[in-house]
Amino acid sequence: MVRWKEALLAVAVVEAAGALGLGRVRGAPLPFATPVWDSTITSDPNAATIEATIQAAITQISNTFLASGTLTSSNPVALKFVEQTSGLGNSSTYSYQFHYNSGPNNNNYYKALNTSQTSAFDAVSLANNVLNTTNDPATGSTTINVNTPLLRALGFSATTYSTSGNGGLDGTIYLNTSTMNLSRTGTQDSSKWDLYAVTQHEIDEILGLGSGVDASAPESTPQDLFRYASNGTRSFTTAGDNAYFSLTGTTDLAQFNQDGQGDYGDFWSTTKPTFPRVQDAYIYNGVQPNYGIEAVALDVIGYQLASAANLNFNGVNFSSMKLSGTSPTNFTSSTFVSANLTNTTLSGTILTNSNLTSTTCASTFFNSANLTNATLSGAICTNANFSAATLSGALLKNANCASANFTSANLTNATLTGAIMTGTNFTNATYSGAIISAADFRGATNFNATGLTQVNTVLPDGTWNNPTINGTNVVLGTSSTPVKGMGTPLSITNGSYFDIGNNSVILENGTALSTVQTFILSGSTSSRKIRSSAGAANTIGFVSGTEYLAAHGAGSSFAGVAVLSTFVLIMSTKPGDANLDGVISLDDYLQIDTAYVMSMSSPDWFNGNFDGTGNITAADYALIDASFHAQSGGQADGMISLHAAEFGQDYIDALAALGPDAVPEPATLGVLATGALGLLFRRRGRFRSGAP
Repeated sequence: MVRWKEALLAVAVVEAAGALGLGRVRGAPLPFATPVWDSTITSDPNAATIEATIQAAITQISNTFLASGTLTSSNPVALKFVEQTSGLGNSSTYSYQFHYNSGPNNNNYYKALNTSQTSAFDAVSLANNVLNTTNDPATGSTTINVNTPLLRALGFSATTYSTSGNGGLDGTIYLNTSTMNLSRTGTQDSSKWDLYAVTQHEIDEILGLGSGVDASAPESTPQDLFRYASNGTRSFTTAGDNAYFSLTGTTDLAQFNQDGQGDYGDFWSTTKPTFPRVQDAYIYNGVQPNYGIEAVALDVIGYQLASAANLNFNGVNFSSMKLSGTSPTNFTSSTFVSANLTNTTLSGTILTNSNLTSTTCASTFFNSANLTNATLSGAICTNANFSAATLSGALLKNANCASANFTSANLTNATLTGAIMTGTNFTNATYSGAIISAADFRGATNFNATGLTQVNTVLPDGTWNNPTINGTNVVLGTSSTPVKGMGTPLSITNGSYFDIGNNSVILENGTALSTVQTFILSGSTSSRKIRSSAGAANTIGFVSGTEYLAAHGAGSSFAGVAVLSTFVLIMSTKPGDANLDGVISLDDYLQIDTAYVMSMSSPDWFNGNFDGTGNITAADYALIDASFHAQSGGQADGMISLHAAEFGQDYIDALAALGPDAVPEPATLGVLATGALGLLFRRRGRFRSGAP
């Protein structure tokens, strides 16, 4: 870790006299003169690489902002670069003491700032940050220190605020290149620092970032106008550690450094940050910070933001801010990893190729935004508004978009693998070619699945087309809507499983009952291909449509769906619920008794084979009796004693294995069994062929 500490600021305390430059040049990049290379740079054996990296760092900043005011190609930002042999990097620059918001327009920082603010960030600042005061709101002073490039960017006289009296320079940057990785390409030395980021840090200082809080005669800089310590309370002190950069006074965009070993205008980084920034007070070796929030800071102090494209906003808190602006804000290829965009307005913004992985976007407005090929994997977008947004090719893998609004959105070729879309509105949305594997769309409205690539996906009406589970497990959530398998038969391969939870599943796709039985009953409980995590009291029952209609009558429905004989019905239910009506009754006992007495070959669930052994045994009777006891208490005692007498110790052991809550005390079983022998033989007689 190396701390930043700038060289003494060269300050010219001058009352301005030049006229305000009214003709603003818009559209061209922020102009920089060809760098002045000191001989310590040009004589370095790696001079070509050093100069190329510095120029690349300059170019990114130049393209991020527009030429404005009198900061034109005729009066560009002029910089000199010098090698030093100690420290890491520092700079010197020139500033003027200006009236904050008094005096004539040609010597009034606030009036010039107010007329220059056009971006979405500017709009947030104007709406929330109280700057229109007679004196500087940070210190109460009538003046503020402003660097020469910023004065020209705001339109003040290029003659008065030129570089002619400063050796032709706006500032000088000193770099200890021996400690740095000189290029971001090729092998990187993890023990060294990043020349590209160090250069940008120093350029930002010359452009106007920094604080006057620790000056010998403290006087604020433009960045100090955005320095807060708590909601709406400004900070202009070296004490404490709670100062932060904010456009609203409440939303903390970045914490300021309060350690006197670093610059107070830099960002807090005394411990290695998860998301490093160019303007951090302490830079860490082996790290490549990328430009991001620094652009916002320069924008709101008076520069004209051309684009927010290719910037790094990872971890930044933009919650509840409106970033749409009067014209679309361009965030193309910017990163927002783990950022907080809760309640943020991004309506109409351009987020093409942007990375919003793991971002919190709850209740965020993306309506009419362009998110083409954007990455929202793992993002939390509950209740977000994507109406009329373009999400062509977007990646929403494992994103949570429950109850979001995608009305008229374009999701063509988007990937929604694993996404949660429950309760989402897709009215008039377009999503041809989208991949929605393993997603959950139950409860979503106006979703048409025709033509989509549907793998492991549960759609809003419960329809699951071509249900194939191959290498990715499918776990259903809670829903009152049954899942309907359509198209090709159910396939579960490569060690995958289908957890139906507490749901009902209807296979209308020709899946064989024997296949379902194998999926449910083969192997140990933890290795079965169809299973339920609904709880120990539940198991999975399954019957054919023919069996279900035989038990309930022609025209019967299952989970609200009219049953056909070709269906296979699956349900999380009690062990022993042979007919899948959700309760244990004499109808279920009739099924198992009939199969047992008739010595039915290969009985299935409907016929009482609840444990999947292929025959009706004492264990099957133990299962149905335990469920009956759990459901009806003492009403099951007769059945339990009956079967204890008939099957003896095998039944008692099977019942005991189900747990102490499943059955009466063991001592009771023997008493009940003795008194039930007569009932046993009379009951069995009812089912024998030709019995009286």
